Amino acid sequence: MNKHIKLFVGILVAVLVLLIVATVSFSLNVSKNSESHTDSSVNANGNVIFQGDEDLYGMRDASGNTIIDAKWEQLRFLDTEYLSAVTDTAGGRRVGVLDSSGNIVAPFVYQDVQVLGSSYYMATFSGNDKIVIYDSTFRVAETMTADTCSLKENVLTLTKGNDQFQFAVNDYGLTLQSVALSRSFGEQSFTATLEHADAALLTPQEWIHTADLLQSLLTMMSTGDFSGLDKLTDQSHEEAILSAVSQPGQSLTQTEPDVLLHAETSDQQEPILTWQASVSLQTSESDSARKAMSVTMAKSQQEVWVITELQLS
Repeated sequence: MNKHIKLFVGILVAVLVLLIVATVSFSLNVSKNSESHTDSSVNANGNVIFQGDEDLYGMRDASGNTIIDAKWEQLRFLDTEYLSAVTDTAGGRRVGVLDSSGNIVAPFVYQDVQVLGSSYYMATFSGNDKIVIYDSTFRVAETMTADTCSLKENVLTLTKGNDQFQFAVNDYGLTLQSVALSRSFGEQSFTATLEHADAALLTPQEWIHTADLLQSLLTMMSTGDFSGLDKLTDQSHEEAILSAVSQPGQSLTQTEPDVLLHAETSDQQEPILTWQASVSLQTSESDSARKAMSVTMAKSQQEVWVITELQLS
């Protein structure tokens, strides 16, 4: 082997050694970054998350200027405008949201914050897994906290308990477009679906409250205990409703599971609800009667939803 071949072989060996060292180093760096659970990639504005002292994280702009000091346990880009951040609180590690200037725009009370579509964000509370929806400016888009959330083809579906609410997602925000409410009392249950009406006449909280009113009324009719009726209606309607439902020996034995729910507005542009169901009433030890029940609800002078009328025919 002449000296030229020896030189070539030596150079080749050196190159191979360098490649091996570089590959091992790269693998270690990838492993370290994946274990940190922190997105250190550059976002569309050129901002980059960096690791400072004490393994805390901050953000620099494209010119290397520090915009957010390195004081967060974790940082993650949500998009070009917002970042989710993790810090230690009295209750443990919590997630909040910062804007691109480092201002806190969502409090540190969450276990997770995710992008939802192109204009919304879903934040999950720590401790109870309840969900709140934020809009593109990180203002609360829907005040109801939900149990589950999904977005498909510009329709946002939120559930709370057994109730489901669907919102149309548009340039103006969220518009409630359908409501399905389910309740149980004793061994019976019912589901009410809004029929041919504007779901946005009421807020989800109001729909939930009115369904609770009907549930309580049906429970009273099945047990014969009307001691809490004053909590379902007001003084001007209590006597008439009690007279309709508390006939001697009469009790509710069955309610059809499908309840029709209608909503309209009064001459004063106030919403009025009508619930219609088929029920069976025990009228004596041996006799029962099938009745069509209609329950009307409206807001009282105190702006509280109450039962205003009950008819059995």
